[in-house]
Amino acid sequence: LQLQRIDTMNTEMESYKRSIVKEQELNEKLTLVLNRTKYEIQNLEKLLQINSEKSDTCKQEISTYTKALEETQIMLNRVNNEKAEKQHELNILQREIEKENQDRVKLEDEIYQQFQEQLTAVKAAEYSSKLRFKLKESTREVERNLSKVENDIARARLEKTYLITNIKQLEIQSKEYNEQILEKNQIITRSEQEIKRRILLIEQKQNQIDLMNKKLENLKEKAGGIELGPLELEILNLQKSITQVGKEIFDLEQAWLKGQNELVHLTNEKDMLEKETDSMKLKHTILMSRKLRTENTINNMETDCTHLKRQIELLRLDLERLNKLIYKESTNKTTLERNNLLSENDFVRELKGAEKDALHMEDQLSEIRQERENLLGNLVEAEKQIMFWERKIQLAKEMKSAVDSETGQGEIRAMKSEIHRMQVRYEQLLRQQEKLIRDMETSVSRRETILTRGEVQQKLPQNKAIMQSTVQKKITDLQRKIRDTNEQAAVLEQKLEEYKNDQQDHVRRMTELGQQRDQSTNENTKLDERITELNLQKNMMLITLTEKQLRAKYYEQVKEGKYIKVHQTPDVLNTARENQINRLRYFETILHGLSERCPQFRRQFVQIQDMLRKRLADQLARPSSSQ
Repeated sequence: LQLQRIDTMNTEMESYKRSIVKEQELNEKLTLVLNRTKYEIQNLEKLLQINSEKSDTCKQEISTYTKALEETQIMLNRVNNEKAEKQHELNILQREIEKENQDRVKLEDEIYQQFQEQLTAVKAAEYSSKLRFKLKESTREVERNLSKVENDIARARLEKTYLITNIKQLEIQSKEYNEQILEKNQIITRSEQEIKRRILLIEQKQNQIDLMNKKLENLKEKAGGIELGPLELEILNLQKSITQVGKEIFDLEQAWLKGQNELVHLTNEKDMLEKETDSMKLKHTILMSRKLRTENTINNMETDCTHLKRQIELLRLDLERLNKLIYKESTNKTTLERNNLLSENDFVRELKGAEKDALHMEDQLSEIRQERENLLGNLVEAEKQIMFWERKIQLAKEMKSAVDSETGQGEIRAMKSEIHRMQVRYEQLLRQQEKLIRDMETSVSRRETILTRGEVQQKLPQNKAIMQSTVQKKITDLQRKIRDTNEQAAVLEQKLEEYKNDQQDHVRRMTELGQQRDQSTNENTKLDERITELNLQKNMMLITLTEKQLRAKYYEQVKEGKYIKVHQTPDVLNTARENQINRLRYFETILHGLSERCPQFRRQFVQIQDMLRKRLADQLARPSSSQ
């Protein structure tokens, strides 16, 4: 029975393994399909992004062109106004030119009249030439002064750079000297500490020497003036060490004095450097003030020169400006007329493109409506499939629980019967053991009675030899029986222990089999859940795939120009869009109510709810046609 059960369990395990392998293969196929659909979805999303980017760029270009047209219109109006103003100014200038011509005629008459006064004019010219010569000389002197001032500034700048470099070097040297002083101070402090330590050691040694001398004198007094060798040696050694320590103290004092001298020397150098830096700073400030004064004088001279030059060139620049303005206005007029024509043509072309895009968008809207209707049909089909698969899963679970309960109960009953049989056998063995113990006790009592009888018969003189032989035989027989019973008892105890071990093994195996059964049931439930999830994902992916395929077809129709708009006006389109949003919300509320009523199917409704929410978000995110 056990072997049959083991075989059945092995066959069940093999069937489970086969089903697991099949499920793994199916899972791999589904993952391949899922990856393929994901790749197609990514491609479609990329195409959608490209189309949306193109539409955005077209909208931006339209807006930029409209802005450019408005700006050009504003510029045209401004230019026309400026043209009118310039025309008015030109008329004024023409009038002024006519006046100037009249004045010129008058001046020519006056020149002709004043021709006689040429001699006075020659004298005036000579006077003006003298003045001009004086002005040239004054300008030369100003230029010479300028060059001198520039040279002074250059010298001051060089001195400034030289002083700055010297100051930096002196600062670096002062830092180095300060660091050296700090190092020397540290050395001095260390040496002072060492001197103090050595002085303390010397004092300690001196105290020890005094003690030793006192001890030596005491010993001398006790010994009657005789000196001892080891103590004298110690005294001599101590005196030598004292002399060495004194030399070291003298050397350290000399080093400390040298350090103090160096410190004084460095402090003096530091004071000298500080004085030099102060003097350099004073020179630097004096030179900077001189530089500022010279720069102010140069600026004043330059302003005077520029003022004179400006007054000389003002009239010439005014005449050139007027001529340039007249020429610019004529060229601007021609260019603006040309640009207006080009911008009008471009704007007309862009308006045509925008109309085409609007038609395409209307086609897309009709496609979306058709997609919505398809989605509603797919949603109804998905609900039917969900109900069908739920019924199937429930039936499979019931069948599985029934099969598992029957097989498990049969195995448990068999195990219980086996345990009962082993317990009965164990009780029988215990009874046999007790019987053997009782037999042993009876045999021992018999032996004792036989021995007593033998002793009694030994006392009797008749048939002594015969009685001894018979008694001996009986004793040997009884000993053999006792030995056999002991061996049988040992064998039975060994068998009993084996049966106990077998019982424990069976119990352990039963627990392991129960754990394996529970694990396999858990794995089966997980696999069933995974299968349901994969089926849901598969259905969702098929729905999205069909949607993407339909959308791709619509985009191809839009691209080829074959698409026919369902809603011709934007108001109808907005109403249809609102109806679609309301319908999606209605479906979402229905699914929410179903998930609350039937919590065991909540997992199946989650993905459909997510899809509906995504659709709602997409519909709400899309701009209305009025915008």
